[in-house]
Amino acid sequence: MVLYGDSILHGGYGGNLRLAEPPAAALKRLRPRYTVDDRSANGETATARAAGFANEKRAARFVVIAHGLNDAALSLPVEAPLRSMIATAVREGRVVIVTGLSRQRIPVPGRDQYDAAIRKALEQGESAQFE
Repeated sequence: MVLYGDSILHGGYGGNLRLAEPPAAALKRLRPRYTVDDRSANGETATARAAGFANEKRAARFVVIAHGLNDAALSLPVEAPLRSMIATAVREGRVVIVTGLSRQRIPVPGRDQYDAAIRKALEQGESAQFE
C-alpha cells in the first residue's frame, strides 16, 4: 500500500517532529508481510500532491489518501485535486481509500464543508471508498 497524506498520516507534530512509531511503521509492524510505501509529509495539501501525482510510479494495490485538513486551514480547493488523484489511481487499477478529515481539538473553520467535498470527490470512483 502507498500512503499519501499530511502530518496526521505522517505521524508528525510540533513542526518537524515525528512519532517514534509513525502510522506507516505501525502498519508494517502489525502486518510484516505488507509493503508500505510512506509518501506522507508534514504540512502537505491535496493541491500540492495532486500537481505531480499522475507522474509518480506506484506498484501498490491500495492507495490511501489522507488529505484535506491543511487545505481547509489554508482555504484551498480540495475536491478537484482529490478527484484528480482518485481518477489517476483508479485508472491504474488501484483500490483507493480516502480517510476524510480527522477531528481536531482546535476547530478548523469550514471543516465540515471540506469533509463533504471529499465525499463528493469520491462519487466518481467505483473502487474508491471513504473510511
